[in-house]
Amino acid sequence: MLRQLILIMKREIRHMWRDKSLRLILLTGPLLGLLLFVGVYSHQRVDNIQTAIVDLDKTYASQQIINKLENT
Repeated sequence: MLRQLILIMKREIRHMWRDKSLRLILLTGPLLGLLLFVGVYSHQRVDNIQTAIVDLDKTYASQQIINKLENT
C-alpha cells in the first residue's frame, strides 16, 4: 500500500516537472509568497505577547526551560 502511494507520488512529480509552465509556478509561487509576506510584515514589531506555561513535568530540566523563557 505504502509502496504504491510512493510510486504514484513519484510519477505525479515526474509529470509535473516535465511541464515548463507548471514547473515555473511550483518554483516561483512559494518564493513570491514569501517575498510578499516579508514585504508586508517587515516593518512591524511585536512586543509583550502574553503567554502561559503549564509545567506538568515539574522537573529540574523543565524549570530551567521556564526560567530561560521568563528571562527573554
